[in-house]
Amino acid sequence: MEVICPVKKTRGGIPVKTKADFVAIIRTYGQLFGVDQSGPACNYNASYPCDVSLYQHMGWGPHKGIDIPLDEGDEIFAVAGGKVVRISDSVTQGLGIVIRHPNLESVYWHNKENLVTVGQQVKKGDLIAKADSTGFSTGHHIHFETRKTDDIGNFVEYLDPLSLISFDEVMSEQEVKKLYRLAFYRDPDAGELSFWVGKDLEEFLNTAIKDRANFLNSPI
Repeated sequence: MEVICPVKKTRGGIPVKTKADFVAIIRTYGQLFGVDQSGPACNYNASYPCDVSLYQHMGWGPHKGIDIPLDEGDEIFAVAGGKVVRISDSVTQGLGIVIRHPNLESVYWHNKENLVTVGQQVKKGDLIAKADSTGFSTGHHIHFETRKTDDIGNFVEYLDPLSLISFDEVMSEQEVKKLYRLAFYRDPDAGELSFWVGKDLEEFLNTAIKDRANFLNSPI
């Protein structure tokens, strides 16, 4: 199941445009799936030991989502249509939301404000929360998690959100020219170039595949 990105911009107001840029921001300022960058447990609670990480002390294992760096109050959106099944206000998670989708749950922790309620149906792209650093958090961000579930909603496994997030990546003039050379062995004419610049890459690829098939099947 593909989902959209839960944010439209990251820390400092940097817009989220491509998956490559998004991954680079998380790698530099956030935390990826399957790692442990939580730091000494005593940073979160003075009674916790300093010689182990928070994840180790709590028995959580590697990071089960991605941490996306944000500014306080940044908007957070539902990544797919579904039903809100849990609202959190815990010491560790802070304010959070869990939304159930077909065979998937999406999770959003450390919010400043939750804008939905349990039982509410949401659509893909609906505004659901605003960002903060509530719970065990060392900076303004959203901990975003995706969990595979069975047909009745039982947990199956954690999934790397980056494997599911799809971006509508629009094309530049140079990208259109390059793709035309690869697909049609020629440069686009002025009309074709004007039409495709700023359009979605997936739309172009679908069109190119169809047109290329027609070209190959046409009589000589």
